[in-house]
Amino acid sequence: MWTGEAFVRGAPLPAAFTGEDHPVVCATWAQAETFCAWQGKRLPTEAEWERAARGPEARHQYPWGDAAPTCKRAQTYECGQATAPVGRHPAGVSPEGVHDLAGNASEWVADWYHPKTYLWTPRHNPAGPDRGQVRVVRGGSFYDGPGYLRASYRYGLSPQWGYGTVGFRCAR
Repeated sequence: MWTGEAFVRGAPLPAAFTGEDHPVVCATWAQAETFCAWQGKRLPTEAEWERAARGPEARHQYPWGDAAPTCKRAQTYECGQATAPVGRHPAGVSPEGVHDLAGNASEWVADWYHPKTYLWTPRHNPAGPDRGQVRVVRGGSFYDGPGYLRASYRYGLSPQWGYGTVGFRCAR
């Protein structure tokens, strides 16, 4: 967990992260999937997440457009050392009206990660690999700088661990 000075595995979650209106972080991929199922929903696919971030025309660098990230648009390392309440950055809303797709918490999605997924899948609604070692995480977090807030930014993490910078959202 991020203590404000360092990441410490197993450290208690600081109070700055635990507000009812903050994103849930430190959930494993399976915990995120289970919570969504309990709500009658599911984790979004990577393609759904990117569509929500970029809109129907997929032409912008960030969820809000091409303007550089600011603290009015996203919760980043420049804006504080913890997550912020969900929706605190209305200038960062995506074309689909979705809040916090850049900054605050990166997010688990349903897909397995492969670094070359976009080279060998169809351009429309690409599906990731059927299996793998790590799951896809999309979006940047409060810990990240501008380069990690791009709508196209993706990486893989071990699904067995929860991370202080990674949360999730559910899809219908």
